Amino acid sequence: MWQPPPMDTVQLLASAPFFAGASDAALRHLAASSSMRSHPKGAIVCRQGDSGTAMLVVATGGLKLVTVSYDGEEVLLATVGPGDAFGELAALDDGPRTATAVTLAPSTLLSVPGDVLRSAMGMHPGLLQSVTSALASLARKATAQRCDLVFHDLPGRVAKALLELGGPDGRLSSINR
Repeated sequence: MWQPPPMDTVQLLASAPFFAGASDAALRHLAASSSMRSHPKGAIVCRQGDSGTAMLVVATGGLKLVTVSYDGEEVLLATVGPGDAFGELAALDDGPRTATAVTLAPSTLLSVPGDVLRSAMGMHPGLLQSVTSALASLARKATAQRCDLVFHDLPGRVAKALLELGGPDGRLSSINR
């Protein structure tokens, strides 16, 4: 199946909320050492527990991020699409991947090496601020999810999830249908 070619690497990075506020110089710095790779539908891009040395930005397609229990149960953590970044924790600390990423459609991903990201953060304060803000947002979301698990029963969690999927008018957007 035909897919449009991925956009310019700097343009892709600029479109990613993770890099909101980063200067053009910082984005060019990251782009110069990054690489694109295409994956077919159903491909495992990275596995939970693998060592991670890069973060990934979705250029085309989409992926699901899952965690798998020791007995093989899979829990969906998130779905990501064009402009979304994932694997940032492993890229920042070279630690193990916290999730498995599986393509939901043919996908093209930009790999940003962690050492380059960390170096660029030291040279470009706007990039450091962008990354810090993105990580704070992730921490807030994780805290809210923990609170939901403790304070809400299953029907309450489902109701909250449905409300969050709704647009400003309370109806599901065309993206979420």
